[in-house]
Amino acid sequence: MPRSRVGDIISRDLGMSAKVLQLVNSAFFGLPRPVHSPAQAVALLGIDIVKSLVLMVQVFSRMDGPGVTGFSLDNLWTHSMRVAHVSLGIARQAEGGKRDRDDAFMAGLFHDLGKLLLMARLPDRYEEALRLMETEHRSCLEAERAVLGGTHEEVGAYLLGLWGFADPVVEAAAFHHRPGECRCRQFSALTAVHAANVLVNEFAAPGGGAGHARDLDSGYLAEAGVAERLPEWRRICETIMRLDVNRLGEDNGEKEGGGG
Repeated sequence: MPRSRVGDIISRDLGMSAKVLQLVNSAFFGLPRPVHSPAQAVALLGIDIVKSLVLMVQVFSRMDGPGVTGFSLDNLWTHSMRVAHVSLGIARQAEGGKRDRDDAFMAGLFHDLGKLLLMARLPDRYEEALRLMETEHRSCLEAERAVLGGTHEEVGAYLLGLWGFADPVVEAAAFHHRPGECRCRQFSALTAVHAANVLVNEFAAPGGGAGHARDLDSGYLAEAGVAERLPEWRRICETIMRLDVNRLGEDNGEKEGGGG
């Protein structure tokens, strides 16, 4: 589909168009000039990135089911956006091509899609899994498998496969907590998302979240030949997290002060 056609389709939905432009114009992307139309966004970022943003907005907007104690939709949105941008930054640092960078961004954006689906379709059982994580200090995957018989990795990867996403994106969703179980031993979207997910959790946790660093699969990173890049990836994550904190502060100020 031509880029101009994609932009025209998005522009027909004013709410979607406004949300996409808000995301594209955020400090995360660091574009050299403001973007004023979906068509311009497609021209600058590419069809795949903009289509993924549209899909993400649509998926989250439809999740209006019963709430799950201990689960925040807003927190999941923020986490997904942070991981996507850190993954993109890591792929850039690794000097990946446009396809590699796009796959890393999309994989980061959708890596926790399975959580969203489980929360929406099985809220009571997912809440039970969250309680198990809290009371018995089980990992996310252990608790999900104990209660649900499967994990958000498996559910998310299956859905992304049905939607026709590229293999690297599906692979990243399927193994982002346990990359060592994947056959691939070279840098890929999985590498970027695994590192980004752990680093974002590490920086977001109270007190610096040193405990989250243990979730990094150092053996996998070493086999992929990228273990020595971790300090630089931490700096990338810190920069992006700082941008996001500043953005959230500005958004709160606009809401409280009327944007004046």
